[in-house]
Amino acid sequence: MWKPGQSGNPKGAIGEWQRCRALCREHSEAAAKEIIRLFSESQDDRVRYMAAQWTYEQAWGKAREFNPNAEPAPSTFDPSRLTLEQRQQMRQLLDIAWQQPGVMEGTAEQSTAGPGDKPRWGG
Repeated sequence: MWKPGQSGNPKGAIGEWQRCRALCREHSEAAAKEIIRLFSESQDDRVRYMAAQWTYEQAWGKAREFNPNAEPAPSTFDPSRLTLEQRQQMRQLLDIAWQQPGVMEGTAEQSTAGPGDKPRWGG
């Protein structure tokens, strides 16, 4: 048994774990290149997925688990806080956007509006 302050490895001998770690560090660049090659070239989707996940985590770290209670509430737009002039400017911008091809595609207004109809912005 060791006494307080006494080293468990008095000779400083390197253990198997340290040798293994040193060996892995020595070959880590080659291993990373192989994983990236598998990501790019493998025919197996599972292999490509695992290689991509490993590469991403090495580059950016593991993704945090999403907690909707910890996320800040999205800011809300309150048009009643705008001045009359600002509301008029907003309406002009929306009218311009409505006239642009593809801008309002897929909206509920477009699906119920006929050709040439403008949305009802209110006011």
